[in-house]
Amino acid sequence: MDNSPISILVATFRRADKLRLLLQSLERATQMVAEKCKIIVVDNDPAGTARSICLEEWQVELEYLHQPIPGIAATRNAGIAAAAGSEFVVFVDDDEVVHNMWLNELLRVQRATGADMVAGPVHAVLPPTAPRSLRESGVFERETRKDEAAVMEAGTGNLLARYSLFSFRSKEKWFQEEFSLSGGEDAELTRRFREEGARIVWAANAHIWEPVPPKRATWLWVSRRYRRIGAVDFRLSGQVRLKKTWGVATGFLRIVSGCTSFALRYLLTFKPDAASVKRLFRGVGFIEGATTGGRREYKRHKIVDEL
Repeated sequence: MDNSPISILVATFRRADKLRLLLQSLERATQMVAEKCKIIVVDNDPAGTARSICLEEWQVELEYLHQPIPGIAATRNAGIAAAAGSEFVVFVDDDEVVHNMWLNELLRVQRATGADMVAGPVHAVLPPTAPRSLRESGVFERETRKDEAAVMEAGTGNLLARYSLFSFRSKEKWFQEEFSLSGGEDAELTRRFREEGARIVWAANAHIWEPVPPKRATWLWVSRRYRRIGAVDFRLSGQVRLKKTWGVATGFLRIVSGCTSFALRYLLTFKPDAASVKRLFRGVGFIEGATTGGRREYKRHKIVDEL
């Protein structure tokens, strides 16, 4: 296939219905920009379950790749390699739906700022069955920023990047496969690229929605997710003297701080406080990262849908 100025990369794993919805929204969004776009779907399912959707059901310019080796980092890297020759690569997740003007906004902000990477908001959409306490806590709400504001790190759920960031580096410097089972490969890469001189900015109006499945709309899932994030935080914390001991102590302080602020806020409002909950469980994860390496959220001993 001919190279396109913009390649949209989708890593997928056993999410056929959600992938269809994403592709439908991408088709509308790509029609709103003048630049030629190509969608690259990288299927990480050994059975190749996304093949028929991509090759038989879809009419837009789309490239299907089968990458059966388990791991989100290897899957993303396969997509980057397939996008060689593009000016920009854009990362989205297979369980999302993009706004019609999403891509237009990412490009507008990139042109206005000259940034190397542009990130945008991902809005969680909770199911009707979600517990009231979960809804009122705001724990699924992500941080908001001003348009064109500087960003320290970004996730790959909504991220545009100059392809030169990858072409100027060897493949070993792309997404690190040591994070394939734990996640956090996007935080590691964007932090590293920023420390090496890349600039990341925010596109406040490049909206993406992420419907939350009922099985995720639970406090148990929230606790597991933020424990995992806490463990990744520990791994990315750099070189510290007596790091494991420091990690346990830091995690314990975060737990105490989270519990204290949670109790105070609950006494005042009778509602769970998202920031306190996140700090508490990230503290637990920090200790787990220091002592056991943390949760391996993407292990394939069972069918998961975390890509």
